[in-house]
Amino acid sequence: MAGTRAQLILRLFGEDIEKLKSIADQMTRVLSKIEGATDLLSEKVTGQPYLTIEVDRPKIARYGLNISDIQNIVEIAIAGKSASRFYEENRSFDIVVRLPETSRNSIETIAASWCDNRRS
Repeated sequence: MAGTRAQLILRLFGEDIEKLKSIADQMTRVLSKIEGATDLLSEKVTGQPYLTIEVDRPKIARYGLNISDIQNIVEIAIAGKSASRFYEENRSFDIVVRLPETSRNSIETIAASWCDNRRS
């Protein structure tokens, strides 16, 4: 594996981050009891959960929108996007546009803010 000089590496995969962390901690405890085991490390779980957004294509088409429009809106709203730059003396700062933290901090708040379950 790139980026490591270890002689032995164990890697876990799965969707439940808490369960992966628990199993990794158990493995670390078991392996630490092996004679000769040194520099044992259980790394932090990396990565981000994924959010899948299903777009109602016929509905967005009625408003003259396409998939790339929706992807751009979602990217701006959740991740943010630089809209301009602010210059102060010899420094510059991006002006980033995105939803407030409270509207994008969980799947539930995103769904409540964006999903319209009414028929139109």
